Amino acid sequence: MFNAITKAAKTLFSYDVTGYDAINPKAKRRNSGYEVKSSDVLMDDQDRRKMMESGRDLWRNFSAASWAIRKHLDYVASFNFHPKTGDARLDADLETLMEMWSRRGNCEIMGKHSFRQFVRLLETRRIIDGDVFVIKLQDGRVQGLESDRIRNPWAPILDMGNGFKKVHGITINSMSQPLAYSLWNKTPQYQYNYDRELRAENVYHLGYFDSFDQIRGVSPLAAAIAPFHDILEVTEYARLKAKVSQLFALTISRDSPDFAEDYDAPGYDLKNFGKGPIMLDLDPGDKAEFLESKTPSTEFQDFMKMSLDVALKALDLDWSMFDSSHTNYSGSRIALLQYRKSCVAKQEGLKDMLYHITNWKIQQWISTGVLRLPRGWRLPRVKYEWIPDGIPWFDPSKELRADIDAINAGLKTHAEIRRERYGDDWYQVAEALAKEQQYKEELGLTSSAAPSVSAPVPSAPVMDDEEDSDDAGE
Repeated sequence: MFNAITKAAKTLFSYDVTGYDAINPKAKRRNSGYEVKSSDVLMDDQDRRKMMESGRDLWRNFSAASWAIRKHLDYVASFNFHPKTGDARLDADLETLMEMWSRRGNCEIMGKHSFRQFVRLLETRRIIDGDVFVIKLQDGRVQGLESDRIRNPWAPILDMGNGFKKVHGITINSMSQPLAYSLWNKTPQYQYNYDRELRAENVYHLGYFDSFDQIRGVSPLAAAIAPFHDILEVTEYARLKAKVSQLFALTISRDSPDFAEDYDAPGYDLKNFGKGPIMLDLDPGDKAEFLESKTPSTEFQDFMKMSLDVALKALDLDWSMFDSSHTNYSGSRIALLQYRKSCVAKQEGLKDMLYHITNWKIQQWISTGVLRLPRGWRLPRVKYEWIPDGIPWFDPSKELRADIDAINAGLKTHAEIRRERYGDDWYQVAEALAKEQQYKEELGLTSSAAPSVSAPVPSAPVMDDEEDSDDAGE
């Protein structure tokens, strides 16, 4: 008996870690073991597709998870192009060419998306699938390639000899540099047929990497896929329980000391309550009660909030972003500042891809004569920036004052403020303001003088006690 109990305990509380919980969910205590394995070894092709489909299932069916992904995209995947060559004509030409190419039908092969939407879709696939690929086509357009179409036919890692390997569809040399990508097409029956090898110089691989020897990307969402699915399932159970509790039942009990087997009990026909108030004419000793269940309990709600908060941390999202009533202005601002800091590293991968594609396009424009550089210029002199979208002020009366003080103290420049708040270039804004002022003067329009940068911001008017009493509790 003791041996049987010991064996059962070992089976229940110990096992070896074989990969990600999103692939192999287990409800047992984990034993980390001693083997150090990369994600490329932990997952074969089937595991990678299982991970992807788990993330996509959350995106389709769980509103909290899809909200978290959309919020990630709002802060990470939006950029604005700004040339900075110092030559006004060249800057205008670059801006015009990029604006024309970025339009729907001009930039990507399917003709469905603008370049801004294309970048957002790339990040969608990267955060859900782990990585995504961009193919540079000969006609100057780009094509997005989803992660599952780059794959190995059999084992996840194939030794090709002479130091060459094929890891999850990517051929690498002894220095782990990519040489080619194996492209597969999907059939209507969701099977895969090998197509061809893509040369590495024509493909940009965008993914999330957490180690030096990692070949394929893994999304940070992987740590939250299993918890999100658990929350979704538990929520469904609680919803079912709540539905059952709403199917209320009326019980009628009789408390009569003279009850006998041959007692002719009165019948009550209560199958349909109908509309309006109901009056029950009960016999002496009878009483009616409604079955009731307090569902879900307060403890259950608190546990679900905590579990969802922990799952959101996989994307560095604070609970106050999910529930704005959770904290005050100061807490929300601190959470936003911390989150924006976490977005910088995520934006770097997208910015590198944008610079790569932009250099490729500028080279094409130069070679075809569409873009002419000043005499003696070469491509490295063509400066530009991809600036992330800014975030406007939460409380303009306070934060605008703080930005003005930072400029006056020499801690920030106008360009930094414009970049943070609007995601654009202050120098272009200054030129536009100068042209606007000149145009107004030519038309003879007069306007009140703009407030000085050092002028104090007027405080809010003091309200009477009666007017202020309504807001005292806020």
